[in-house]
Amino acid sequence: MTYDLYSDIATYSITFPSRGSYVFQDSTLSVYDSLGVLVKSNVVGIINEHSVYKKILMDELNDFGLESAGFHISDISKVEDAIIYTWSPPLLMSFISKVLSKESKGLLTGLIFMDEKGEPFNKTFYEDYISINNLDVPTRVKSHFITSETEVFKEVKFRNIEIN
Repeated sequence: MTYDLYSDIATYSITFPSRGSYVFQDSTLSVYDSLGVLVKSNVVGIINEHSVYKKILMDELNDFGLESAGFHISDISKVEDAIIYTWSPPLLMSFISKVLSKESKGLLTGLIFMDEKGEPFNKTFYEDYISINNLDVPTRVKSHFITSETEVFKEVKFRNIEIN
């Protein structure tokens, strides 16, 4: 995986289900086969704004950019060796009642987004941090997304991470 902050391009080298690469630029996802031939290109929305790597380079990973998005801390608690922050959303985000973020040893280890009923609808956990160019980078991201119709579990492991 590579992410270039200046050009705002994220490139993922994929080996499963087949070799190739996914390139996210602006709102476009381009899929290339193992020979570098463009297979398809789709408009998927702004992805890189929520990239963990962009948050690291912009020094926003500790709160995942919640503060810059208008959220404010409404409570702080300590649980064992972690600090739990409760974030209240801006008024325009009425579908979110709050966000919980967990920080352990100065690193963001989890985010839980709660809907207007107080039920979690998105849980993301950041694990197995390594240091690259003096930046702490998670190499494993686990997500659990819930809607009224479906649940999606996802685990992504990153190797050969480059920061330029």
